[in-house]
Amino acid sequence: MEHALTPKTKLVILNSPSNPTGCLYEKAEMESIVELACKRDLLIMSDEIYEYLLYDGVEHHRPASFGKEAAERVITVSGFSKTFSMTGWRLGTLVANPTISKAVASLQSQTTSNATTFAQYGALAAVQNWELSMAAVQDMLVHFDRRRMKLLNGLQGIKGVSCLRAQGAFYLFPKIADLGLTSAEFSDRLLEEEKVAVVSGHAFGAEGYIRLSYATSDEVIEKGLERMSKFCVSL
Repeated sequence: MEHALTPKTKLVILNSPSNPTGCLYEKAEMESIVELACKRDLLIMSDEIYEYLLYDGVEHHRPASFGKEAAERVITVSGFSKTFSMTGWRLGTLVANPTISKAVASLQSQTTSNATTFAQYGALAAVQNWELSMAAVQDMLVHFDRRRMKLLNGLQGIKGVSCLRAQGAFYLFPKIADLGLTSAEFSDRLLEEEKVAVVSGHAFGAEGYIRLSYATSDEVIEKGLERMSKFCVSL
């Protein structure tokens, strides 16, 4: 990361757990990033929208938690859409030092005005009944975890496809580079020929990969794997 910085760099954006990989930073890695930001006088924008969607006993580490200086430099952004299944309701949160918070509030108030009323009531119900909400999230994670492993095992059984074991969010990011197609070609043909929709890794700056979501039913995952396997064999 330090080699990628230039004199123009002012801010580093982190997303942990990550979209599209589903991976997250370990404590030592996050601490090193915070130390680098302090050393180079950088801000960190930490996107923590998937912070409660974790598997395999891993922990989420907030960069703002690594001391007072870190808290001053970190802009923590999150929202309710992933954890509480409020996708599309567009209700987010931001925590930063007073100077940044006031500047963001001034900009936001003149661009989007207020959040939709019913979405605010939904979020309020979630936080006011936190224990009940978290119990529901844990139940949801049981299903996500089962689907995660079903999708991972299925992908690893397809010749020419490899995939890391994600430990957060609800995505897998398999490598398909060995199949002889670009990410866009693979995605377009898979959709056209087998009616399976994936996101090209090119959209994330990662040629040779595709993103799949397991935020769907077991039946859809099984059908998708069957069709994707058929497609890969035909190449």
